[in-house]
Amino acid sequence: MPPPARQAIFQRAPSPYGLIGVTAGETVAVHMKTLHKNYEQYCVPVEGQADILITGLPYIYSYNVNSFLNPFLVQVMALGYSSASLSLVSPP
Repeated sequence: MPPPARQAIFQRAPSPYGLIGVTAGETVAVHMKTLHKNYEQYCVPVEGQADILITGLPYIYSYNVNSFLNPFLVQVMALGYSSASLSLVSPP
């Protein structure tokens, strides 16, 4: 498929993310409430040992509007801006 056609199809797809909460007030308190909302949305309780993480990353993100994901953005989405280590496989 020609790149312009691929881009046109991609841009017609609605974004799969939405608002999870609105907070206001003192910075540290608001940050803690925001983190709590994020954990509610993304964390899954696991009992016992867990050696494997299987996760999906969205193909549409607020930082790649009108463009495709790049390897650096995939890394930031998976790890945040931390020094953690994780093996990622991303389709070309």
